[in-house]
Amino acid sequence: MVRSTCRPRSVVATVVSPVPGSLAEEDGAGGRGNLEIRDRAVKRLAERAALDTPGVQAHAGGLDKITGRDLPRSRAVTSADRVRVWLEIAVVWPAPVATVARQVQRNVTAALGDYAGLRVDGVDVAVAQVLADESPTRSIE
Repeated sequence: MVRSTCRPRSVVATVVSPVPGSLAEEDGAGGRGNLEIRDRAVKRLAERAALDTPGVQAHAGGLDKITGRDLPRSRAVTSADRVRVWLEIAVVWPAPVATVARQVQRNVTAALGDYAGLRVDGVDVAVAQVLADESPTRSIE
């Protein structure tokens, strides 16, 4: 099992509240405010959920280290309470790529639903790198 050593990232959210004494405040449900979750927070949640999936590993190589384009990498589009996410991940060999990708989809969907209250329209996963398992192996003598 591969575990990430990355520290959890914080989620940034903005709460919009009505002006005290306005009609929106006296309106009941409309007076409670709205929760606006930024695309950047959605991307970070998706990347964290992907890293928490067994078989997925953080990776940066070559020019990616300089440019900061490490894996997992994500793109998210939100509209109201709906979201669609695209992820690129690195999988540790010999993990089954299709199984890991399906588990990433499940984990990202659950994380965005649980932590951000979003309905996920889709999670597209692309395996950008397959990495060799660098854990020590036992020799049979």
